[in-house]
Formats: sequence, structure tokens, C-alpha cells
Amino acid sequence: MNNWNCRSDVDSVAAALCMGIFLVNASDKDFPLLSRLSTIVEILEKRRGSWRIPIGQINRLQRKLPAEKFSDKKESLPIAGLPFQTGTIFTFNTFGPEGSKFQYDTHGHSFVSVVEFNTPPRAFSVMAFGQSRDPKSIHYFDQAPLYAKRQFKPAWFTDDEVRKNAIESYLPGKRKQSTSKQSVGE
Repeated sequence: MNNWNCRSDVDSVAAALCMGIFLVNASDKDFPLLSRLSTIVEILEKRRGSWRIPIGQINRLQRKLPAEKFSDKKESLPIAGLPFQTGTIFTFNTFGPEGSKFQYDTHGHSFVSVVEFNTPPRAFSVMAFGQSRDPKSIHYFDQAPLYAKRQFKPAWFTDDEVRKNAIESYLPGKRKQSTSKQSVGE
């Protein structure tokens, strides 16, 4: 870990070890971090056959309904986020269900935005999953690939930008009118 650039990329083994330090319960009054590192190395070797496992092969982003459980058999994306204690922008706190080979997201940053205060202002954002809570919506999981890659989409700032990029718009009491079929990230 001495040569680690302190970046968490999905292919980073050092990031996985860093994450593990915050997840394991191990203490040694003289060297607590070393004790935690030793414990996570032991756990990875026992469960995966090696401690050299990239964080993206451990951390997974999976959208589920509240009544559902995380499952290694369902769609998930590799994530490079780290626990909130590390101070990362893409905070990603995880939980490893019994018998699972992955750690799944339990909470963290659900929305990240960057704004350039210029004339005109420019804004970019991303949500961990998507804008909709409806599993049938195209916006249920559509931003997840961007979030997983730590990429942003334009956040439309002006009325013209909002109108130009609207998929549909309506006034209460009036019929909805579709304006476009554009999806996030296009």
C-alpha cells in the first residue's frame, strides 16, 4: 500500500484493503490499523483465495425493492466508493449478506453534483440509481452505470435547457405531451 496513489478505482487492490480496514472488527492496543489490515488480509485469503482482490470485485451497486434481499445472482455493478470515514466524494457504505461473495451498498451519497459558477452556470450531477422509484421506469437504474464509473451527466440549469431535454411535460388538468425519448447520458 506504500505506492498507492490514494485513488479508489474498481481495479485497485489497495482501495479494497483500505475499505476492509474500516469494515473489520480487530484491535490491538499498540497497532490497531495493522491489526485490522492483517485481519482483512486473512478474511480475503480465506474467502477468495487471495488478498489481491480489486475493490470492484468486492463492492457492488445493486438496486432492490425494500422487501427484496441483495443477491449475487441479480444485476450489479462494480463500485470504487469507500466508507464515509475516508472522506471520499463517492461515499459507499456496504453490507455483506451471509453467504455472499460481494459487499452491497447500504447507504452513501445518493446524489452528487458539481456546479461551475460562470456565465452561464454549468452544472453536472449523478444519482446512485436513477430518478424514479418505479422498477418499470427507464429511470429506475439508468444513472447507475454513470455513478459506477464516477461520471456525471449535465444538470440542466436554465428553463431552455430543461424544456429542450424534457421527455414529457404537462400542466395539471391538461394532457401530457411527450417531447423526446432521450435517456440519461446521451
